[in-house]
Amino acid sequence: MLSEGEFPTAIADWQVTTSAEHGEHWTTCVVERKGVSGDLTVFARGVTDSEAFRAAFRRDVALLSGIDHPHLPRLMDHGEFAGQFFCVFAQAPITRLSAMLNEPHAFDERVDVIWQIASAIQQLHNAGLTHARLAAENIAVSDQLRTTLIAPCRSDWVATGKSSEQTFPQRIKCDLNELADLLDLTAEAIVTPEPAPQEVSTALSTMATELRQGRMIARDVQGRLGDLLLKQSGDGMEMIDDRTGQYLSRRSIVDELFEETEPQSVQPAEEHQTSLPRWIIPLLVTITLLLIAWFATR
Repeated sequence: MLSEGEFPTAIADWQVTTSAEHGEHWTTCVVERKGVSGDLTVFARGVTDSEAFRAAFRRDVALLSGIDHPHLPRLMDHGEFAGQFFCVFAQAPITRLSAMLNEPHAFDERVDVIWQIASAIQQLHNAGLTHARLAAENIAVSDQLRTTLIAPCRSDWVATGKSSEQTFPQRIKCDLNELADLLDLTAEAIVTPEPAPQEVSTALSTMATELRQGRMIARDVQGRLGDLLLKQSGDGMEMIDDRTGQYLSRRSIVDELFEETEPQSVQPAEEHQTSLPRWIIPLLVTITLLLIAWFATR
């Protein structure tokens, strides 16, 4: 892997704008191209030398390029530079879920955040992909409490390059187990720093258990969380498009579950009236003339 001292100032046509952070399997930094910033990952040479890694990388970036989801970062670029593979995702917010869990937030805001994560995971699974490292430090949270799953598939590629590839069902199971861990962390955050209905934290813990038992998938978690918020909110639930008011936490759930549709236009009444067939009038005239002729001969 490129060492810190020799890390280039540009990768392909991306300009490096922050110090590089070197890990065991990759180096990361923020890059910029034509005024647009992204999160760069350059994979270690020992990982990318594996043909299995290369095949998985090429397969998955093609799938990732077709995904458009509000809680998954857009894949902006990928390729090979100086013999090492790299990818660039749209820049994620700095704050991590691990920090947000320690901040004061209403219970429904926390439930909304975990709902967003479940939505993103289900989208990945629908596309035949997995995140593979769904830890709290790998989930970004904006000031508006909008989440982004950082660098999906990255850990999968590394595991494949190290000859430890799992089957797709096994990888999904790992994602769901890690989602269960996040549910438990959220339940603890709700119980500890602030008052909340006991049934909320209990419901989250129950979902975590069912995920680990293989009785639920991410979509089921979405549905349960939506029902939970509706139950807690009652008839007073607000559906708004910003986070400036006291009901701000329900935006993402409302956006996806209760999207407004265009009203159906009503056709003028005359268009629905049934007209007589064209042949009926000539037939009636003919019958009338025959009856007149018959009576005239009697």
